[in-house]
Amino acid sequence: MNVWITSDQHWGHSNIIKYTGRPYNDVHEMDADLIAKWNALVGKEDIVWHLGDFCMGDKERVRHYVSQLNGRVRLIKGNHDRYSANEYMNLGFDWCSGYPIIAFKYLILCHEPQFMPPNSIMGCVHGHIHQNTQGPSNAYFNVCVEHHDYSPVNLKDVEKHFRDANNQGEEF
Repeated sequence: MNVWITSDQHWGHSNIIKYTGRPYNDVHEMDADLIAKWNALVGKEDIVWHLGDFCMGDKERVRHYVSQLNGRVRLIKGNHDRYSANEYMNLGFDWCSGYPIIAFKYLILCHEPQFMPPNSIMGCVHGHIHQNTQGPSNAYFNVCVEHHDYSPVNLKDVEKHFRDANNQGEEF
């Protein structure tokens, strides 16, 4: 089993193509490519932490997209995710929170970057800022799809980023 982290697919949101300069002609091409890239990496039993802005639209649209994805998807709601945590779980998510969480000992998983003090032992894994650069220090890792070939990122690669950035070796 692998663990993946991603954010900001914005399935069904045609305007995100022009807002972020995504390389798609229309929303149908974008949605199909995002689903194909997800499923090419993520296995059926893998866990995916989705850090918000999953899709635009009504509950049936949410159910439509989540039902096509491999893995057990855990959602940390973003600013465009408007339903309650229970509603998202009823639509097919494995778990859902409206707030940032601490996971894997040293990682804060959140939609929007959270303030991290200099030399923090914690790492902030976030989305929300799309094609913009990561946070102001090595304490941040942006998992927006625009930074990762429109695909989820393996947790091992996220942890390696923080180990390398903070010279923490295997202790991270």
